Amino acid sequence: MIRKLSFDWSGPVVMKKYSVIIVGAGPAGLACAQSLGKEKKEVLVLEKNRKVGPKICAGGLTLKTLKLLDLPPELLEAQFKQMNVFIEGKE
Repeated sequence: MIRKLSFDWSGPVVMKKYSVIIVGAGPAGLACAQSLGKEKKEVLVLEKNRKVGPKICAGGLTLKTLKLLDLPPELLEAQFKQMNVFIEGKE
């Protein structure tokens, strides 16, 4: 579950302790947070961008990795069934 938090700085600031703080809400950060959450850890994920996970590894994840990460479909930009790779100067 991803929740957006907003803060009211007009009152006293109450510090909360977390088991883990993850910097970056990309695929690895979200997968890590999910795994730790299942283990009942208090997790805080920090992300500098307004949108969580807008770009996933330049769009290059294998099907095996996608299944392993179990990412929400809205994070996927596109899916391909085949890819051709050309490397200049190599045979």
